[in-house]
Amino acid sequence: MIRCGMKNFQIMAATVLVVLMAGSCGSQIKTEARRTGNMFETNLTQYPVRYANYQRNSFQMVSSSATGKLRWERAYSLHDDLLVMLPLNVLVKEDYVGIRSANHFLLYDQRGGFRHDMEVGLHTPVVFGDQGLAYFGPSNLLNFETYSGEPELDMKDIMGLHEYSRLLLFKPSAEKLLVALQFNGSPQLTTRSYDIFTVKVEERMPEWQFRGDGVIDRVMLTNDLQTMVVLRQSKVTLLNCNDGTVVREFDLPFEEVTTASLDPQDNLVVIAEKETEEYTGPTLELFDLTGSSLWSANLNSPREEQPPCCNAEGHIFVIDGLMLKCFVASELKWEQTLSGNDNVWLTATKDGVVCIDGLSLRSFDTDGEEVFNIEITKQAEEFHAPAALDSGGRIYVAGTERLYCFE
Repeated sequence: MIRCGMKNFQIMAATVLVVLMAGSCGSQIKTEARRTGNMFETNLTQYPVRYANYQRNSFQMVSSSATGKLRWERAYSLHDDLLVMLPLNVLVKEDYVGIRSANHFLLYDQRGGFRHDMEVGLHTPVVFGDQGLAYFGPSNLLNFETYSGEPELDMKDIMGLHEYSRLLLFKPSAEKLLVALQFNGSPQLTTRSYDIFTVKVEERMPEWQFRGDGVIDRVMLTNDLQTMVVLRQSKVTLLNCNDGTVVREFDLPFEEVTTASLDPQDNLVVIAEKETEEYTGPTLELFDLTGSSLWSANLNSPREEQPPCCNAEGHIFVIDGLMLKCFVASELKWEQTLSGNDNVWLTATKDGVVCIDGLSLRSFDTDGEEVFNIEITKQAEEFHAPAALDSGGRIYVAGTERLYCFE
């Protein structure tokens, strides 16, 4: 049973391999969404990752003014004592803070007031925009709604999105969607494939498609949002987001890339295993989008879960074994010892880096001086998502039990 036009909906159906249709709901955008064509403009949002499901290359164009003082904390159990949260990322937009978990999303205001929650689909993103948010429900139906919970779109299916696919990147607008899907195989079809396309909200057939067999390891958007950078093992493909044409393709000098990110200058920052006559082992290497190597630096034991974290001034932060390292060009500018906990996440800011290190929240400036090092909680709790900052420099940290705000 699907109730159209409601924030909360229930679905009772057998599991199928195809995308569920919205039935009589239709796909017409409501008048308000039509009038606000920039509903998902993200220039005013402060959350660390735009459009992606969740990526750890967090950078926010704000300065951290926080000193480590706890402003407030909110237990998820206050809302629902049966709710199990494993936060994947924290989204921040002016007065709103969102927590994306595996199949749930919670929305708070910046004062810690609970607003509402939503069930969301597995392997799908939630996107914050200027005037509303977009997400996929448990049946993989697309929803647009305002921050107050008012629906702006009758629920709609997206071609190819189902229980065996993963939505790697999703850029919505009121009129058109940019989608990157990875199909990971099913009991009936074991071949893995990918599909990248744009489609108008009111239509099913895409305007253009880029598809093939294999696995996309990472997909990113350049800072002007005009080019998609698709990484498949060591092959890089640049796609024009407007028409899907291949702008350029090149191969990186590795068999496979461990992890990667784009810096604010649209350079590709890669961690990979390097094999040359001079050196064999993990390396940090910077490439421009023509495929030319700009510099490289040797690493010891980089963490795969945390891609290089870069700020606009050319500082690149990586977790290498028990060390947090800061590189400028190929030079190691500074390093700081970490606790050894597996849960270490980075968020670059204008003036340094914020680090979740086990149960501690730490802040460093670009010279490596520790601004503060405080214990987040004394409770048994884990942290699996990078911190997020708002425009005032406050820091939001989502654990498995609580959401914290530091100033």
